[in-house]
Amino acid sequence: MSTLFLFRHTETVNTQDGKFRYNGFIDVDIVPEGLNRLKKFISIIKYKNIKKVYSSDLKRAYKGAKIFADALGLEIIKLKELREVKQGIFEGLTYNEIIEKYPDEAEKKFSDYVNYRVKDAESLKDAYNRVIPCIKKIMSSDENVIIVAHGGINMLILCHCLNMDLKDFFRIQQDFGCMNEIEFMDNFIKVVRMNFVL
Repeated sequence: MSTLFLFRHTETVNTQDGKFRYNGFIDVDIVPEGLNRLKKFISIIKYKNIKKVYSSDLKRAYKGAKIFADALGLEIIKLKELREVKQGIFEGLTYNEIIEKYPDEAEKKFSDYVNYRVKDAESLKDAYNRVIPCIKKIMSSDENVIIVAHGGINMLILCHCLNMDLKDFFRIQQDFGCMNEIEFMDNFIKVVRMNFVL
């Protein structure tokens, strides 16, 4: 058995107004004090025999991964495959801004978010097909690992682990700085904790 401690990065600088933004591949930074939320988990993970720390190569995830890597004396393995779902022309915009600027694209996207690709973006299915083979490879090592990634990516991983259809993607909540604990066994995956925040 191996265990994945899957974290979402902490608050980004462009969401401090309380508005959700479609941050995909843009390399938006985090609010430094948000890292204090992840530091609270060190007392839990330091006893979990963690062998590797993985991160998206975007700085909002990498800075969180560094908290754990430093505490455990490990290097960070940065993977582009763990980046957030690419949002294309929607990058950095709020829902209302998208509706105003791209009404036709918005209607198509929000009526079929699993399959529809906004210009220069990925569909959820595209992102799923990018990240799940990466997760399977990581978890085939029979080691306990930490991954710090993104809300959308974590939701895709959890959909896979819970054998959920991608159309139910938005039924899963991932708060900034949350932890998910997932056990991988032969032919069986168990989600132990989800969206756990200290």
